[in-house]
Amino acid sequence: MGNPSSQHAEGFKAARLLEQFHDRAATFFACKGNDVVFNSGASEGNSHVIIGSLLLLKKPVHVAISAVEHKAGLLAAERLTQLGGRQTIIPVDGNGVVQLEFLEKLITSDRPDLVSVMAVNNETGVVQPVGEISQICREHGVLVHCDAVQSVGNGFSETLRNPDIDFLTCTAHKFGGPRGIGLLIQRGHNLPSLICGGPQEHGCRAGTENLAGIAGMIAALELAEENLEKSDFLHSIRSGFESSLLSSDQQIVIHGIDANRAPHICSFAIPGIKARRKQKELDRSGFSVGLGSACTGCNNKVSHVLEAMGIDSKTSEETLRISFGWSTLIDDVFMFEENLGLSVPQSRLI
Repeated sequence: MGNPSSQHAEGFKAARLLEQFHDRAATFFACKGNDVVFNSGASEGNSHVIIGSLLLLKKPVHVAISAVEHKAGLLAAERLTQLGGRQTIIPVDGNGVVQLEFLEKLITSDRPDLVSVMAVNNETGVVQPVGEISQICREHGVLVHCDAVQSVGNGFSETLRNPDIDFLTCTAHKFGGPRGIGLLIQRGHNLPSLICGGPQEHGCRAGTENLAGIAGMIAALELAEENLEKSDFLHSIRSGFESSLLSSDQQIVIHGIDANRAPHICSFAIPGIKARRKQKELDRSGFSVGLGSACTGCNNKVSHVLEAMGIDSKTSEETLRISFGWSTLIDDVFMFEENLGLSVPQSRLI
């Protein structure tokens, strides 16, 4: 396949294909083709928005970012401060939901330039009120960034197409696409490239585009749109699984249980059982279970998300994080439950 920037027949063919991919992604997100920037994934996208805001606004930027963001966002905000900007951490309540009252007071008293709040927390599945946040920010002329990694294909079309969200980041492997490819939506803006090189991606992201990866991502994106009923199925599976957990003899703690949550994530603690040891046991049985974010799971630190929610370190160390996907079957959940070693009635899963 040709290089879309090359001035020959194969290059022109690739460029036309790339333009079609921009337009197809734009249709999904209800934006313009020039609003779509293909990149390597949401970690790059988050850095592009937060650090790139310095170049976009051409001044020291004040970013307000939630305490439970993915580390890719939080570390980008820290880097921003090293480059002359500043950050304010938005606290969350015991369920991990952003405190809107705090944010409203901040916007009226010490107006930030950018507010960064994820749509769905990657560890707990808790859904943030990004619709309300974007409306508040729009009224005060504050830019909004939303990490929407956990949203595609899980029933959050309204968030993904919200015109009040200036910047939105996604990564393909979270909705069945290839790893190492993602996209940034920038409605009405033109972020300068953080990579020195050519004028690719409307001048926003230098470097030869990964056309094969983009093709796979667009196919997965459109399939995710077609199979939204899967989110209802996953919600029923998760609800049944959590009912079984709560009916066991052990005092299971389900994080964020009183908040609106995405259908495909469950974070829970089993009192008296070290999660890291349990993770290894489950892995040997064929179950891939997380302790938190995959990007930070190897550093043996307590989850910053649970810490921000006020969860004590002992409970955090007993916490497992599981996700359900397009290939999950009810029998898989039965088997997983058996391997957890809890005494629960299977009828609760039905």
